[in-house]
Amino acid sequence: INIGQTVNGSLGPGDPTRQNGAHFDEYTFNGFNNQLVRITLTSPAFDTFLILIESSGTVTENDDMAQGNLNSFIQRTLSGAGTHRIRVSSFHPNVQGNYTLRLE
Repeated sequence: INIGQTVNGSLGPGDPTRQNGAHFDEYTFNGFNNQLVRITLTSPAFDTFLILIESSGTVTENDDMAQGNLNSFIQRTLSGAGTHRIRVSSFHPNVQGNYTLRLE
């Protein structure tokens, strides 16, 4: 995924799973030190869970944007340059459905 890009995808059988059994898809992007990124994950089908794994190994997670909003959002200043990973997942295990991921 590139900065400024929106990706539509879906979670389901055949996707890898986190320790809790929730499926995930993984995307990578190149970023630089001190770059501000905003990542938004929305889904009409499930309670989203968003994970940013920076090239430095720093992990940032977000379940809900706000109380009552089951979509996820991360705003973070990257701690280093390189290839960073975004994991799109659901809060609950064994959930399937479509999602939209936006990287800014």
